[in-house]
Order: sequence, then C-alpha cells, then structure tokens
Amino acid sequence: MKKNDDNVSTNPIDRFLNIYQSQREELAAAIVNPSIFLYMSKANQECYFTKFYKDKTPLAIVGMANEKESWAFPTKNKLVAISSEVFRGYLSDQSIISLYEKEIQEKVKILEDIYEKYSYERIKELNSDEKFCLIRRIFDLIWEGNAAGLFTLHFDKEFLLSELKKIDYKLSLHQVDAVWDRALTPVYGSFEEDYKIAFCTFVVQGEVFPSLAEKCQYFYSSYGGSKSLEWIEKELRNEYGEYFNQKAARDLLNQVHTTQQSRHSVYTRWLSELGKKQKILVEYIQKIIRIRDTRKSFVSRGFTIIWRIAENIVKEAGISKKAIPFLTVDDFFQDIAYFIKNKEKIENRKKGFCCYDDYEGQQYSGYCDFEKERDRILPLFRNREVDRQNQVYGEIGSSGKVTGRCKVILKSEDAIGFTVGEILVAGMTRSDYLPLMKRAAAFVTDEGGITCHAAIVARELKKPCIIGTKIATQVLKDGDMVEVDADNGVVTILKKAKI
Repeated sequence: MKKNDDNVSTNPIDRFLNIYQSQREELAAAIVNPSIFLYMSKANQECYFTKFYKDKTPLAIVGMANEKESWAFPTKNKLVAISSEVFRGYLSDQSIISLYEKEIQEKVKILEDIYEKYSYERIKELNSDEKFCLIRRIFDLIWEGNAAGLFTLHFDKEFLLSELKKIDYKLSLHQVDAVWDRALTPVYGSFEEDYKIAFCTFVVQGEVFPSLAEKCQYFYSSYGGSKSLEWIEKELRNEYGEYFNQKAARDLLNQVHTTQQSRHSVYTRWLSELGKKQKILVEYIQKIIRIRDTRKSFVSRGFTIIWRIAENIVKEAGISKKAIPFLTVDDFFQDIAYFIKNKEKIENRKKGFCCYDDYEGQQYSGYCDFEKERDRILPLFRNREVDRQNQVYGEIGSSGKVTGRCKVILKSEDAIGFTVGEILVAGMTRSDYLPLMKRAAAFVTDEGGITCHAAIVARELKKPCIIGTKIATQVLKDGDMVEVDADNGVVTILKKAKI
C-alpha cells in the first residue's frame, strides 16, 4: 500500500469505514465543501492531542472532492471524550482551562506576526524551498493550537446534563435553565465584533485598498480556501462601508469599547447574584465561547497564508489555481520539481479524489468515483436525524418559530438570489455568511454546539436557529416550505419544492 499516491491499491474510504465500524464510532456533522488541501491536512494526528488530553480515543477523518462539490467526515467519539475530560476537570479545578487559553494565545501571537510579515509581495521573494518549509511550519502551528481548542466543539445542554448526572454533580435542571440562555450570550464579544474592531483599527492606522483588503483577507477564509483580494474589497465595502473614513472608524472603536465595558459590568453584577455552581457553569460557557472564537480567527489567519503560498507554487509549476483544493499536505513535503513532474496527475484529481488521515499521522489518498464514495457515507447520518414525517431534528441554537422557504447555501456562490425571509440552510456558517444571516428568517445547520458561529449570531440577531442536524443540507432543498420550530429543535417540511 503506497501512502499519498494517486495509484493506491487500497481505497481510503474502505480504511475509514473499517475504523468507523470496528470501533463503533459515531460521525460528527459532515463538513460541506472543504478543500482537501486545508481540511485533510493531518489535524487529527495523535501528537497534537497528547500535550493537552489524557484521552486516547482516536480521531479519524476522510474527505472526498471533485470540481463541483466536496465533503469531509470526521468521527465524533474523540470530540465527545475530550469535551468530557476538560469539563469534568474544570468542575474540580477552574484553573485548568488556563492551560488551553495560554496555549492558544501563544500560537495566536506567533501566527499574527507571520500574517503581518508574509504579504503576497513578500511571498514572491521567497525561493521554492522557503515556501515549502513555511507551509509545513504553519500547518504544524495551526493544528497544535487547534487541538488545544478542539474540546469546545462538543458542548450543548444535552451533553451538559448527561455529564452532571454521570459525576453526580449537584446542579439541577431548574438551576441550569435559570442561567442557560443568558450564559450563551458572549460577554466578551464575538469574533464578528473582533473583525469590525480590526477593520476600524486598520482604517485609523491609515490603511487603504488594496492593502486593506489584504490585511482583512483572513476574515473570510475557511476550510474551503481564501477569497481573492477583489472579492474581499467588494465584501468589505458592502459590510463596513460606513467606517471607511478615520473619524467614523475611531467613533466606532470608542462606541464598541464603551459597550463592552457596560456589558461586562452588567455581566459581573449578574454573576455575583448566582449560586457557586451556577457561576462555575456560566464562566465555563463564556470561556469556551471565547476560546472557540479565538480558534476560528487563528485558523483563518493560518489558512490565508498557506493559500497565498499555494497560489504562488502552483503558478510556478504551471498548475491551475482550481487544483489547489486537491493538493495534500504530503505534497508539500516534496519540492517544486515534484509539482512540475506530477502536474497532470494533480490536475486529474479534480475528476474525483479522496483522502483518509488516520490518528497516527498517516495519509492515504487516491482517485475515486466521487458520487459512489460519497453515497457510501451519507446514509450513515440519516437513520436517527430524520423520520417518516418529513422532520429533521437538531439542537436549539436560538429559540423561536417561523415558516419560510429554504435556500441551501453550500458555498458563497450559492448566495445569488437569496431573498429576505428565506430559511438559510448550511453545513456551517462563517463570516462571509453574515449578510445572508441578516436577511434570513432563521438558520438551520448541519454543524452543532452552542458555541458554533450560527448559534451565536442567531442569538445576537434574535432569530430562530437549529444546529447540529447533521443532514439538513442533504434533506432540505431549495424552495421547500418548512416550519423551523427552534423551541423544540424540529424542522418540518410542509411542502416540498417542485423539481
């Protein structure tokens, strides 16, 4: 069996399914339209986790893509196990979480310096070996910091109550309910607010386009890749146009500072009125929300630099930019000669390519029949989350109930024609979804966890939101008339759209 070879003799999907079945794994929410390059880059290696967690549960990830769509499927058991480990440890010793906060902040500082240093122009000045070395260094930096914050991904009320029961922690459902909704509102501000602060700070410092777009490029980077500077400039003008002059930007910064101080003062007074165990819970929720937001911003910066370097490398090798999502992290342990020699093989990956990363750090990849392999895994989600009454179930991200027509957004290009009052259905939401979220009547996502982007924005905008369905993007179709009952975590299809 050759590792990371387009002519592998063993199907990577088979390897993943063997792990899934033999270890009785459960799948986490599928990642919709990630790039193989960024998502399948060995983030799940055991070496990244042993520094922070005692748990030995393996984490496996498989991904597949063609030039039209892509999917990635991580297993869930590891995420649950490390969430449980950190939460239980915190209940016994609240100082334990400082380890994770410190680790992420250290990595953030390093990556901020790298991001500031390596502009497009600076990257052009590097020789090929320096570019390959820098990509490997950044991936390693990202995934170590990512591992420190990964325990925040799996936390909701069901998980909380289950954990409290298992360890016989004396905090009743009534006590939890009394603080739950308020505890979920970020007192320190969300990363959307952080981005607005960053933008206005750049303006006050005198940044103008196009350098302003390059400074803010990470706002819109994701597992799918980074946007062009032209796209970034257009989006920034739409989103932050009113803050383009220094006075408006400075006024906004002062306003945000005042608001944050007031919000923190109100929060501190409320916290002082709570019982000891309620206070411990609320502070934990606030900390994991902040850690998750910091993690997102941190990873986005890293992805942006990596994407810039990859664009430069494929250009030098005569490979199209459209092939970047199909590169693998192991490709970058080669050299520019490898890219030139394997140009045709790399380009052919766009027809169908799959990749499996195991917990020991090995990567197996190869060409595949994309639709066949995708359809081997997608049915694994369906049994529990959808029933015969055309209902999809999930977690409550933000309460409320509305009726509307669905619009499924798998990538930013799908947003064309999105109208006010539609139901936004997505694998997960990101910063570039914010304009849509402001127009949507409600949000439904595959991804879950009370600290996810969709849930936090929904609470800020006071819109109904159901998260963690795992299958919403597969079951719901554009034009379906649905009722989003976010008081009970149920989406009911009232009338299917005509095909």
